[in-house]
Amino acid sequence: MGIFGGLGGTFLYEELKRGACGTMTGFAYPEILVKIYNYMIKAEFKKAAEIFYRYLPIIRYEFQDGIGVSVRKEVLKRRGFIRYANVRHPGLQIDEVTRKELYELLDTLKLE
Repeated sequence: MGIFGGLGGTFLYEELKRGACGTMTGFAYPEILVKIYNYMIKAEFKKAAEIFYRYLPIIRYEFQDGIGVSVRKEVLKRRGFIRYANVRHPGLQIDEVTRKELYELLDTLKLE
């Protein structure tokens, strides 16, 4: 039986290094998780770690309790995958300060 990680991908590198066979998490940049996974299965740990730790700030930011889904939807909207980032009740919407902070982080990481 295989064990999957989760927790928003916040420990993906460590989970894979300790034997997890994958992760079950939402993240607005699944292609980043796939790159990390692919390097890990090829035992290219240094490259996997470089990618993981480079993008850990957005992984962590998106996993915030209470607004994580709203943050993810805002990123998916910015990426052009969805038209609206509204979250259904009782979910919380992000405010303008959070949106600005999020966009600054995405720009810093050079993510679209």
